Amino acid sequence: MISLEMEEGTVRSFTVKAAARDGVTRLKVGDRVLLEFDEGNQIVDIIDIGEKHQLVKGEVVEVNQEKKIITLKLKDGKSQSYKMKEAMAGKMGNINKGAAVTLMVDHNLSAMDAHVD
Repeated sequence: MISLEMEEGTVRSFTVKAAARDGVTRLKVGDRVLLEFDEGNQIVDIIDIGEKHQLVKGEVVEVNQEKKIITLKLKDGKSQSYKMKEAMAGKMGNINKGAAVTLMVDHNLSAMDAHVD
């Protein structure tokens, strides 16, 4: 089990599948993480986002595979484009316009990973 304080301040505990246990052993109290869950609400992947990364939520406006750019419509209604890192660009082919996503973005505004919300 792992207990996490969520962004809104609540604390939740989760069961960790074997595939994600290695990620748990590297965590320290206070680490910021992005979690991926299965249909049973068990953690299957843990990504330590650290202090140099931010999570950006928005609606997909466009995914340009050729230029490796994803454009999101943010909460404030403005659009923002992010350069996709190679590993992320390869898995973005099935993301449709209008999909709600969370991007992990580095200090250069390059998107490193995406999760459909």
